[in-house]
Amino acid sequence: MDKKMFKIGFLVGVLLIIGVGIFVFFNIKTTINDNTIKPIELSQLDLENLNSEKISLKSGKPIIINFWGTWCAPCVQEFPEFVEMNEKYSDKVDIIMVSDEDVLKIQNFKLKKGYKLNMLRSIKPFNDYGLIGRPATLFYNSKGELKSKIGGSISNEELEEALKGIIE
Repeated sequence: MDKKMFKIGFLVGVLLIIGVGIFVFFNIKTTINDNTIKPIELSQLDLENLNSEKISLKSGKPIIINFWGTWCAPCVQEFPEFVEMNEKYSDKVDIIMVSDEDVLKIQNFKLKKGYKLNMLRSIKPFNDYGLIGRPATLFYNSKGELKSKIGGSISNEELEEALKGIIE
């Protein structure tokens, strides 16, 4: 009897964890929203390219920065939107994908998926910038001023609307 109760309890626990995970996944917009993202100045970012060379972002052209992780399903799902916008607007805006994971992990992800997006690594963990969740996308005008931010998954329409808001 104890074995049977253990199995039932274990099964209920697993189903509960899966249910909560599914709920959070599909409601990520309410968990991570624009208000949970602290404003980040470009000068605050401590970045390097995938060759481990330090990079500083300069104004002059509008910049979109997407904070993501290879393990983050909503992050990976929105990559095609960024690819499409990059192909459409690369002459008008720089789209930069930033992860705080190991450089090798980011390189392997980029190689495996074949993305031609500009990927950088944050030397600091995202928590140091006040980012508590992923994905998060920040939009800067050509002067380097933060104009808008979107927490959670981003749709093609949201991305294009925010992008048009920073192109002068």
